[in-house]
Amino acid sequence: MIVSKSLEMRLNNAGFKVIAAVNTGEEAIQICQSYTPDCILMDIKLSGELDGVQTAAIIKSKKNIPVIYLTAFADDEILEKAKFTDPFGYLLKPFDIRDLKKTIEIALYKHNLEIKLRQSEEKFRILFNHSPLGNVLFDQQGKIADVNPAFVKMIGCSKEQLIDKSLWKILYGKEKVFNRDSLINTRSIETHINSLDGQKNWLKISFSSIDLPQAAINYFLGVAEDVTVQKLSEEILKESEVKLRRMVENLPAGAVYLDDKSFYFNTEVENITGYKANEISDLNQWFEKLFPGQTDQALNYYNNDKLDKFNLTRIIEITRKDSEKRKLEFVAHLFSSGEVWILNDITQKVKAEEKLIKSRDQLKKLSEHLQAAREEERANIAREVHDDLGQSLTALKMDLVWLKKNRLIGEELLSEKLDCMIDVINQTIKTIQRIATELRPKLIDDLGLVSAIEWQTREFQNKSGIKCKISLIDDSINLNNKASLTVFRIFQEALTNIVRHSNADSVEIKITSNNKNFYLSIHDNGGGIPKNKLDASTSIGIIGMNERADIVGGHLIINTDSKKGTEIIVIIPVKENT
Repeated sequence: MIVSKSLEMRLNNAGFKVIAAVNTGEEAIQICQSYTPDCILMDIKLSGELDGVQTAAIIKSKKNIPVIYLTAFADDEILEKAKFTDPFGYLLKPFDIRDLKKTIEIALYKHNLEIKLRQSEEKFRILFNHSPLGNVLFDQQGKIADVNPAFVKMIGCSKEQLIDKSLWKILYGKEKVFNRDSLINTRSIETHINSLDGQKNWLKISFSSIDLPQAAINYFLGVAEDVTVQKLSEEILKESEVKLRRMVENLPAGAVYLDDKSFYFNTEVENITGYKANEISDLNQWFEKLFPGQTDQALNYYNNDKLDKFNLTRIIEITRKDSEKRKLEFVAHLFSSGEVWILNDITQKVKAEEKLIKSRDQLKKLSEHLQAAREEERANIAREVHDDLGQSLTALKMDLVWLKKNRLIGEELLSEKLDCMIDVINQTIKTIQRIATELRPKLIDDLGLVSAIEWQTREFQNKSGIKCKISLIDDSINLNNKASLTVFRIFQEALTNIVRHSNADSVEIKITSNNKNFYLSIHDNGGGIPKNKLDASTSIGIIGMNERADIVGGHLIINTDSKKGTEIIVIIPVKENT
């Protein structure tokens, strides 16, 4: 008792608080039931029925309190018994208080570490077992040490069936060898397994190294996620994409499909744009290549245009890879998962419509021109009738009135008056013939087209003062009346245009033919026709000549140069017009 009091005092002086000092194991057990001391100093030899080792074992079974043995006995048998109680220290009497203090401090430190370790292990165990992901603990050879319920469910068997089994054989159907570094570097795998209950599942497993206290070997943690639904969805999506690609590819029109991950189009779009599918991989490249110089504007217009809409129909103009402009009918079908565009090249249709509009405008102007020409022709005829024929008839009337009044004149004077009247009648006949010839040259019917052209050339040269030269290479031309009159009217219009617009002083006319075509060339040495007027809808003379040639299946070729003048070549097919 004196010894325990002395030890208690020394411990208090060392900074420790002693809550009790007892002589028997039974008393020690009783104290520990009422209190929970941080540490117990236990002598192996105690009064009563229990020795120190037995007492320590009972206390350890009820409470986790570190025990340090203090004893004067050090035989092997006693030490071996003491080991089973996991003591935190063993001091032989006599001992120094400093050694005791160090032993107590070490014991408390180790005990706190063990508590924290147990808490950490408990947290790990809770997380391991209650995680919705499958957890499997295994060694470097793949031997399973532990699994959680989620992993058991994924594999489709009991926990007992998995413990000590090879993880690799379960996952791959055969054994595999991994070292520590290769396992850590693998990080994760995706594997398709046939679970023990007959189900086919996809698992994604991530690996990490884990250090377990007091474990003599390296352990690894595998965290498994059942990605079967995801894989099935991906397979369904891939099948859908394959079907969609086939549908897009087989559409007769150009078709484009795009979503967050994909952008592809069929061969018809390649034909329309000139770009191969591997040259345009996303929406931005599409707008960059097909709308150069206005990429941002076109992209912004498209993004704004499709807001709150499910279908778009627009007429757009793109620039092909070869820089050619194309008009497209653009139809976009918008879905939650992506977009499908249908593209129709309507360039020729638009050109045809524009040509039709232009043709209608030209026909309108031509009709107005023809009406004006008819009115001018009527005015000319009226003037000719009034001025020439009217004057001649008036003169005849005056002569007849004079004769009536002077019936008794002499024969000589009568003969002279009659001669004057005959001259007036002859002049009137010539005037009538000239007017008739201008309306329709009788030469075409009597002598043919070539003679009519020669006559018209002489008339033109006499009236305009422009020197004319005719080259007749083939005089066996025998076009029918309709074609001949058409060529003659075109020739007249060409000469009229030369007088009005060319400022020429000479004209060369060539007539030739072969088995296929009749050719008439009218070439002046004037200033040429400006390009902006050559195809303009206001060039009524050219339009009229083209229209006339087209009626008999022919056409015109116009070559013009500001220095060499203008050449109009009339080409008429012989077979259809003879």
